[in-house]
Amino acid sequence: MSTEVVSLQNLRDGRAALERARSLGEIKEIKRIGDLAAAAKRFAEAQGLSKEAKGYAAEMEIDAGRYLGEVLARQRKNRGGRPTKSSSPTAEVLPPPTVPELGLTHRQSSQAQKLAAIPEKKYQTIKERARRSDELSKSGVLRLAATANVERDKPHVVDNSGRVEWTTPPQGVKFGTAIIDPPWPYSAGPRKAGFATHGREKSGVYESLSLPEIKDLRVGDVVTGYVFLWVGKKFLRDSFDVLEAWGFIPRSWMVWVKTSGSGVGSWFKSDAELVILATKKDAPFLRTCASDVFSAPRTKHSAKPEYLHQFIEREHTYMRRVKAGPGRFVRQPVAVRFPGPYLELFGRSAREGWVVLGDEAPGDGKDIRESLALACPRSASLAERAVGDPTTV
Repeated sequence: MSTEVVSLQNLRDGRAALERARSLGEIKEIKRIGDLAAAAKRFAEAQGLSKEAKGYAAEMEIDAGRYLGEVLARQRKNRGGRPTKSSSPTAEVLPPPTVPELGLTHRQSSQAQKLAAIPEKKYQTIKERARRSDELSKSGVLRLAATANVERDKPHVVDNSGRVEWTTPPQGVKFGTAIIDPPWPYSAGPRKAGFATHGREKSGVYESLSLPEIKDLRVGDVVTGYVFLWVGKKFLRDSFDVLEAWGFIPRSWMVWVKTSGSGVGSWFKSDAELVILATKKDAPFLRTCASDVFSAPRTKHSAKPEYLHQFIEREHTYMRRVKAGPGRFVRQPVAVRFPGPYLELFGRSAREGWVVLGDEAPGDGKDIRESLALACPRSASLAERAVGDPTTV
């Protein structure tokens, strides 16, 4: 028989003995078999045996460590101190053995119990990953488990790499992120772009909405995650009421500093605009590490810069400190992106990867309220009034 055949047969016998020791809870026997498996792995590497033989020995060593942790976790802990008296006047209750008395170091005990704490399904998955990446060792499995915890805690973000092609959202569609620039009612007359003209000739003068009408848009029925809401100073307080009506919670804001021209205003010239970030209650936190101030030149009246679209589309990376073993930490990059599909309401121009609804955006000419009603019938109340009567704004 070849050396490899003998080694594999010995390892299979050792596996059977390991399972017996596990069922009996024999700590010293489990440790002994684990040590033999580690020696067998070193022998297989030294003799140049096959990957199968080395992997079999490594996996048995890891399993022995896990089984050891299972038994240790079930044992009563030694808290130190003197033996306690029992109900019998002549007998004393001896404390359970200490870790050194079991033939273990504290590091071995800690590592074994960490292996045992990994859920079974996850443990098998991690072992398979370790096997593929040539990290099949106890420390390698624990390192991959720590990385898996980072992935678990990482915000779940849907990649919007697929491009949407509708100009009107189909019924039942849900958007992950939206930019909304409502036609705030600065004056009683026509003000800015937003709705289709319902048969009126387009003249460059646009309709505004009252605050109740903006609240009734029911954005929360079609957007499941994040809203970036452009708001003027006059409507800062009202914007919070609007977001609450839509089912969103204000979280933070960004400021656009306009770098060209000179603004108009009352108390001050308007050389900056505010965009509020709001989320649904259960939307994951996304750490972007980006500044809340950005600069971009003015363009035509009321038009917004492309920076915000690019900010939403791009991947944001930050470094996170994670535990990689006893007393050891590493910094790992974590990447997040705002989820798609993407929606822009009251937009002015088409953008690849976005559904843009607005009077100046190319599309089917439907009123925004009608489009939202088609996507989500619960929004139909205002849409029916607006679309049913061409003179209603």
